[in-house]
Amino acid sequence: MEKKLKPKKPVNIKLDTKNVDIEFNRDENGNVTIEVDTPKIDAHIEKNDAGTSIDIDVDEKQYYDFVSNGENPSMKRGKIWKVTGELLKILIKKGFGNLKK
Repeated sequence: MEKKLKPKKPVNIKLDTKNVDIEFNRDENGNVTIEVDTPKIDAHIEKNDAGTSIDIDVDEKQYYDFVSNGENPSMKRGKIWKVTGELLKILIKKGFGNLKK
């Protein structure tokens, strides 16, 4: 017996605050788009049938504090690294940690 899937309702949410602006959109097919705008970093995240893509906008010449999550064997969990914006993009896209708050 084949299970019928309930169609998804489209969702559009916008949140504008002093420190962060977020826009979340989901269509009836389940494709999701998220836009994040903060003073330190801007990001565009998209999830669809092809997979998930992340595009991070940071100043590539500026230095940022990166916190390792332990996924990379040479980077211990919780260790803070001072990296350029260019390297920060690569590390976040590979899932090795995130930007320190």
